[in-house]
Amino acid sequence: MLSNLADYGFVWAVLAAWKARRPGPRRQWALRTLALGGVASYAVNAGLKRLVARPRPADHLRVASPEAVPVRPPTSSSFPSGHTLAGFCTAVALAESPAEGLALVTFAGAVAASRVQLGAHHASDVVAGAAMGTVLGLAVRRAARWW
Repeated sequence: MLSNLADYGFVWAVLAAWKARRPGPRRQWALRTLALGGVASYAVNAGLKRLVARPRPADHLRVASPEAVPVRPPTSSSFPSGHTLAGFCTAVALAESPAEGLALVTFAGAVAASRVQLGAHHASDVVAGAAMGTVLGLAVRRAARWW
């Protein structure tokens, strides 16, 4: 379920919409940050996936039980984890306090763990995605405030 919530940035778009619920500078900042984070994380992820072209784990998308929530099968290479990269990028960029940052990064980490648990990624794919996403999130945060 965590993996599905983060698919195509759904949960992060909902978070930005929540932050943008009132008009004013906060709305503009939240929407600008989401847009910059989405474009930046997609560009970095797509470029690296093409460059590295690492195969998925052999047992990708294993199903734990017949009641398991279905997950969209991946169509790209494994490195880096796009779910993780986008999650950490957006979590770091949208956090407005240390406590909120901790909560959002914890959720992004849970999504990362779900990608390994599903067999969609090697552990190193999500570790690299988390590191790159964090650095990219800091850059997006700075760019969104500057803009």
